[in-house]
Amino acid sequence: MKVIIISAVAQNGVIGRSNGDMPWHVKEEFKHFKQTTIGFPILLGRRTFETLGKPLKGRENIVITRDENFSCDFEEVIIVYSLKEGIEHCKIASPGKL
Repeated sequence: MKVIIISAVAQNGVIGRSNGDMPWHVKEEFKHFKQTTIGFPILLGRRTFETLGKPLKGRENIVITRDENFSCDFEEVIIVYSLKEGIEHCKIASPGKL
């Protein structure tokens, strides 16, 4: 299985604001992200998923959280409690690329 990691990080190490907003919006970066991930499972941290407000279309959304009380209103979202558990799920669901 090929694992692809996409992360947007500012030069000062910032990956997001405390209110959950992204500190920038670059259309080309969003396009690259979509082209790379469409049709494949995607692992998202709980906070990232919450800022989106809904699952990303065309991808199996797997949310990683340590909060055992976390629930989601979207049936199609899979909740896991560790990165290892998320990767194991992907190996079964889509052995090609994550």
